[in-house]
Amino acid sequence: MRGLQRFAAPVCAALLWVSTASCGDTTAPGRESEANAPAPAAVELSVGHPAPPFSLTGSDGKVYSLASYQDRQAVVLAWFAKAFTGP
Repeated sequence: MRGLQRFAAPVCAALLWVSTASCGDTTAPGRESEANAPAPAAVELSVGHPAPPFSLTGSDGKVYSLASYQDRQAVVLAWFAKAFTGP
């Protein structure tokens, strides 16, 4: 039993040190990560007013902008993964 305690104490200390060291900041100095970047100010819209221009990157890597869909017929697809599946 004494041998197990002598072995377990250094192992636990090493695991604690590794887990603490891995929690450090990984961003390069002088570069702010996107998660810490300030969000743009929210704009309150009224019914009938157009949405502000924006663009998003799709899962295919292409950039899609709202302006490219202007004057096109709108189609909305809604996906409810757990709709009507019970409790």
